[in-house]
Amino acid sequence: MRVLYRADDLFDGWRGVPAALKPAIGGALLGLVALAYPSLTGVRWERVPHVFNVGYDVIEQSLASELSLMILLTLFVLKMLATSLTLGSGGSGGVFAPSLFMGAMLGGAFALVAESLFPSVPAPAGAYALVGMAAMFAACAHAPITAIIILFELTGDYRIMLPLMLTTVVATLAARKMLGGESIYSLKLARRGGQLSRGRDAALLAGVSVSEIMAHDVASVPSDVPIGELGEHFRRRRKTGLLVHGQPGVLAGVVTLSDLEKALERGDPATAAAGSIATQLEDLEIVNPDDTMGTALARMAARGGRPTARRRARRQPANPRRRAPRRRHPRLSAGVGTPGRSERRLGRLGQGWTR
Repeated sequence: MRVLYRADDLFDGWRGVPAALKPAIGGALLGLVALAYPSLTGVRWERVPHVFNVGYDVIEQSLASELSLMILLTLFVLKMLATSLTLGSGGSGGVFAPSLFMGAMLGGAFALVAESLFPSVPAPAGAYALVGMAAMFAACAHAPITAIIILFELTGDYRIMLPLMLTTVVATLAARKMLGGESIYSLKLARRGGQLSRGRDAALLAGVSVSEIMAHDVASVPSDVPIGELGEHFRRRRKTGLLVHGQPGVLAGVVTLSDLEKALERGDPATAAAGSIATQLEDLEIVNPDDTMGTALARMAARGGRPTARRRARRQPANPRRRAPRRRHPRLSAGVGTPGRSERRLGRLGQGWTR
C-alpha cells in the first residue's frame, strides 16, 4: 500500500502533465517493465506477461508448487510494481485480484522456506499459498472475516480454519498498526482529510473548514482596560470571551469569564489591566481558516481534554439507583448551558469589586 500511494504521489506531482496523459504514461512504463523483466530476472512469458492479467493461472501454479522460490519472489515484486503504476497513474483497476496474486506468491515462497528449514514438518505448499492469499487481502481491506469466509468457500476444508484465522487476524492488526487504522480503500480519503475510521461525526467535521463556521462579529477590548470594568463589557456584549488588543487590529490575547473570576478570587485590584489576566497570544492554540474543524477540536481536546473528562465523570453517579447529591455551590447550581449562568457570574464579579 505504501508503494501504491508513493506512485500516486509521484504522478500527482507532475503538475505540468495533463491528467489525461498520466494513465498513458503509466501504461507505457508498465510495458517497459514487461519487456525488461524477462532478461533481468530470467522469468520468461509467452503470450501475456504474468503480471498483466488477473493471474489466476499463475496462482494455480503456486498452489500446485510448480514455481521456484526466485520466481515467486520476482512475481510478487513485479505485481506490486505493475499495480502501483496502473492505479497510481490513474488507470482503471482494483486491488482484490492483485492482493490475491501477491498473497499466493508470498505464501508459496514462505512454504518453500519453511520446508527447507523444517523438513520434518509436513505441510502442503498449496495451503501456505491459500493462507497467504487470505492474509494479504485481509491486511489490505481490513476485512479478516470476509477473507476467512471466501477462502473457506474455496477449499471447504475445516482443517485450514485455525491457521487461516490466526494469520488473517495477525495480518490485519499489523496493517492497522502500520497504516494508522486505514485500509487501502480509505487511506486515499484519509490523505485528503477524511477520517472514516473515526466515525461518521469525525468524518463530517473533517470536511468542514474553520472559515465556514467561525464568527466574524468578535468583540475586543484594549489591553489596558481595568479589570473592574470587564464585567460590564461581558454583560453588554453577551460574550464569555473577549479578544484583547494592544493596538487596534493587533491581537494580544484572550480574556474569559474564568480569567476574571480567578482574578477576583486572588484579590487582584480593580485597576489592574485586562492584559495582565488574559491568556497571551503565544500561549493560545491557533488554527487557520482553511484548517478543518476536526483539527481545531483535536487541538482543543489536547489542551483541555482531561478536565472535560473529570467533569463528565462527576455527572454520572457511581450507583444508578442512588440519586446524585444536589449541588449547593452557587456557581454550579445553574448547570452548564443555562441561559442565566453568565449573567449571574457577572453579577457576582461586579459585587466583588464594589464591596
